[in-house]
Amino acid sequence: MRSAPAVLAPDSHALAETRSKLREAKRFALADSIRARLTQMGVVLEDSPQGTTWRFQQPDRA
Repeated sequence: MRSAPAVLAPDSHALAETRSKLREAKRFALADSIRARLTQMGVVLEDSPQGTTWRFQQPDRA
């Protein structure tokens, strides 16, 4: 479901990985700021016991 520009995908992946590491280190405020930035970029993060996955948000169809 990743249909954003190719240039955005590696950045999104790197930011999601960094956020996961920050959460493990219990640096929640910084992890939350990264999540907010990813949301602005149209990336949805989904946390689960198995880890975090991400996908690009599908545009609203009006």
